[in-house]
Amino acid sequence: MNASRNTTLRNTLPAICSAIAGQKGVKIVWQGPPRTEGTTIWSSPLPVDADESTVKMVVGDIDHECGHIRHSDFDMVGKKRPTISDLQFGIWNALEDTFIERKLGDDYLGCQQTLAESAEIAVARGQCRTGEKGPADALQVFCDAWGRKNVLLQGVDPILATSRAELVKHIEEKGVARLEALLSTKLYSANSTAETLKLSGQVVQLIKDIQDEQEKPPEPKPQEKKPSDPQEGKGGSGQGSSGGQDGTDQGSDGDQDEPGQGSDGDQEKSDQDSNGGQGDSGQGSDGDQDEPDQGSDGDQEESDQGSSGGQDGTDQGSDGDQEKSDQDSNGGQGDSGQGSDGDQDEPGQGSDGDQEESDQGSSGGQDGTGQDSDGDQDGSDQKADDSSQGGGAGRGGSARQILEDANIDQGPAIDRKGAAQAMAAEAAAKGNFVFNPQTITPPPQGENLPRYSALKGAVSGQISQLQRRLVVEFQTKRRSRTVVAEEGRLDGRRLHQALVGETRVYRHKVVTQAPKPAVSLVLDCSGSMGWAIKGSGLVLKDDIILATQAVIAMAEVCAVMGVPFEVIPFAGSQIGAIKTFDAPLARARGRIGAIAASGGTPTAEALWIAGNRLVARREERKILMLVTDGSPDNMPAAQQVAGLIERSGIELYGVGIGTEAVRKICRKSGVIKSANDLAPAILNALAERMLAAA
Repeated sequence: MNASRNTTLRNTLPAICSAIAGQKGVKIVWQGPPRTEGTTIWSSPLPVDADESTVKMVVGDIDHECGHIRHSDFDMVGKKRPTISDLQFGIWNALEDTFIERKLGDDYLGCQQTLAESAEIAVARGQCRTGEKGPADALQVFCDAWGRKNVLLQGVDPILATSRAELVKHIEEKGVARLEALLSTKLYSANSTAETLKLSGQVVQLIKDIQDEQEKPPEPKPQEKKPSDPQEGKGGSGQGSSGGQDGTDQGSDGDQDEPGQGSDGDQEKSDQDSNGGQGDSGQGSDGDQDEPDQGSDGDQEESDQGSSGGQDGTDQGSDGDQEKSDQDSNGGQGDSGQGSDGDQDEPGQGSDGDQEESDQGSSGGQDGTGQDSDGDQDGSDQKADDSSQGGGAGRGGSARQILEDANIDQGPAIDRKGAAQAMAAEAAAKGNFVFNPQTITPPPQGENLPRYSALKGAVSGQISQLQRRLVVEFQTKRRSRTVVAEEGRLDGRRLHQALVGETRVYRHKVVTQAPKPAVSLVLDCSGSMGWAIKGSGLVLKDDIILATQAVIAMAEVCAVMGVPFEVIPFAGSQIGAIKTFDAPLARARGRIGAIAASGGTPTAEALWIAGNRLVARREERKILMLVTDGSPDNMPAAQQVAGLIERSGIELYGVGIGTEAVRKICRKSGVIKSANDLAPAILNALAERMLAAA
């Protein structure tokens, strides 16, 4: 128990939550699993008392759910959810939480503080996401934490910092700044679920825009211009399909040369072979290329390519030696030249296919501004894979990774519900009673009117005597009070007010009848009330008969006096009223006559139900009588609930049947040892409590 809160039945944790929800037009059902729909909140059972932090957490969770019920458009959520991605739905949920908590704080100022405190407690306990699960998680948590920090003024700095750091890895600082600008523009003024949905779509579109920017190909490098050879004809940009090409002439076998060219079809400057290699300008197929006065071996000079041989910057042999920015048909690339045999040579190389200085194969190499069919670029040394991933934005991530992340948690970044349940469980583990209505079933509604009449006849004399006594004494019991009136005895203390025209300067005595109490009888009907273990078997006991006679006596007396009362038997999981305050006794006599003994002794649960029913009554005085023959299933819980009842202004009295165990629960109690003592003790206790001074 948390004595500092001086807890009563009216301010237990479940009562507080019910009152808070009721204030907002929301009903709470204390049955899990936790969930919410348009008018009702289902919650797991809570301990009757807890420390201050637990109360704040649980109340904050209830307030948050009330915000959803008051301001979220559940119909729109149901319609739009199948049409949007999981990523957008998670962002929508985060933005919606900020919206509904801001609106609830505007409607109820106290909620603003409770929501902030509960969020901060959850973060301090680590019951939140930090944005470190993956790229999508970083975006969702950042949107949630940014709204809480900036719009709701909640202290969630730790998760805002971690999620921001993770997000920077994928969209860089300038991308985060653009996202913050978008949230600043829209989130403060969002006033509906439709607006938060639209904003979530804008956030996703921003990430797509950043992805497009990251994956945009770099600008090509300008192509270097090479001086033309005066002996060269129109050799620029020549290309042959099956032979060399120079200027505008092309042979049938592809061999072309200037005057003095060899018979092998040498070609000059920037040719390319038929396998797809690409140089600065020219291309050949079978024919070697040469400057004027080249030899018959087909030497080639300066940026030529051969289909099966090397290329050489100045002289090249018939085997295809090559020098300076040439490419072989296999696509190999070197810093200083590579021939078909892989040898490298300076100008004047032999016929072994030596290649010098930055050659590239024809399988897709690119020089200058050209690009092969595979998309490789030489100007920036960038692969096609790099282009598809945006080149690695930030510190190794990219916006694409956010959009394609499959590890998406659609729940809230701050798990108030999980924190509330965990803290409530901790409070329950410390001995706080938890009432779970799911474990309670109504008592059987049997009928046995003949038995009622027989039991009543056995104590009819005592009932008649008590009725006469109570009626006479109760009717003569009066309460008097003095009021200010315009007639009566002059009140000297008010004479001065007569000078200013006040006429109420008299005292008048008002006598009223003592208020009628509301009475509740909680009757133990456990198995021990009807049976006792003797040896290896069970023997019948008459305790349940004596207790039932007490109930009958009480019922008949209260009915004559017009005192509202109810009867709540309990046994095992069966607890409930078989005679309610407002129902006439005539309808309940048969059910009272059918009372039988069976099951366990859930005293705490029975006191909780009876106490809450009684405290809701408008009568000024309330009396609860517990009749039991043994110890409860949970003594600490029963003691805790009994304390709540007494602090709630209910007069608690216990009647022990053959045992003093009831004294551990009720401070005011009596014990009945035999049948001769039972009826007089019960009736005398009833008379004492009902006629006590108000």
